[in-house]
Amino acid sequence: MFGSFYQPIEVIADIETLMTLSEKEIRNGLAEIIKYGMTQDAELFQDVEQNFSDINEEFYLRIIERSCMIKARVVEQDEKENGFREILNYGHTIGHAIESAENYMISHGEAVGMGMVYAARIATKRRLLDKESCDRQN
Repeated sequence: MFGSFYQPIEVIADIETLMTLSEKEIRNGLAEIIKYGMTQDAELFQDVEQNFSDINEEFYLRIIERSCMIKARVVEQDEKENGFREILNYGHTIGHAIESAENYMISHGEAVGMGMVYAARIATKRRLLDKESCDRQN
């Protein structure tokens, strides 16, 4: 059936595989988690900010679980994409433009991270975000 939405039954996160990734790849993935922290969960943001240098399995489990819960909550509140769910696009609109302009020679995570930097700067100039929060994110 076209246009149907089906929610996942479960989410599986292979922490052992994550532990084998390079720091660059970890940063790529953290862009999404920072997005959740900036838009939905200040405690998650603070956790990443304070514990990024001490990456371990407990850290991964904690931030992945919170991120999954945030995304599930957003999708539940706006399952058919009527507005609120757009919050999940933070950094992506500009990030997709950056990916395209760079002929996809940079990773999606890097592009989204850059998109978040620009989005935060715009929000700061429009007085929708304070400079301290912008600087912390960046």
